[in-house]
Amino acid sequence: MKKSLVVSAAAVFALVVSGCGTDAPSPGKYVDQAKSAAASAEAQASQEAQAGQGDGATSGDSSAAICADGGTEGMRTLLFGLQLLAQPNLDYVTTIHNGEQPPGPMIDTDGISHGIQDYRVLEGHATPGYKDPKEILDHWQDLNDRMAAMIDGPADPTQADIDTYTTAMGDQQQLIMSQLDVTLAREQYCQN
Repeated sequence: MKKSLVVSAAAVFALVVSGCGTDAPSPGKYVDQAKSAAASAEAQASQEAQAGQGDGATSGDSSAAICADGGTEGMRTLLFGLQLLAQPNLDYVTTIHNGEQPPGPMIDTDGISHGIQDYRVLEGHATPGYKDPKEILDHWQDLNDRMAAMIDGPADPTQADIDTYTTAMGDQQQLIMSQLDVTLAREQYCQN
């Protein structure tokens, strides 16, 4: 029941952030939606991690940097950046590539990479019934590398580049929902 509620909430969030076209949402709206989704995932993760204690979960380290209140700076950048990675947009990427400030927030591919690296301590510490964070983090890193290549590449990105990226991304809702696997693993890791 809890999992279906989170899935429903995340599906609604994914639809909200996907928008109705190629316009970037206002920065404030985007930040509020990302914070709301993160808070929901954290609350759900805490409940499920507590319910799953004693079921053979691997031990963690509550003193790890990722266990600090608010996480690390990289984790916060990743949380927001993942929402941008889930919405590839040619005009947005081209604007950044050309050194212009896009409407809305700007993606920080270096910061996202730092956040992914911060979470690497969770590899092999999957919550029972969920994916190993390594699989999720590898996928996020691949998408971030692809986005960085479009932004920093020698030529303007093309629609074909965006289409290739979108194919690698897969389902947008699944990408957004993959945060739950990592969040649950963090909750479990940090309680040990």
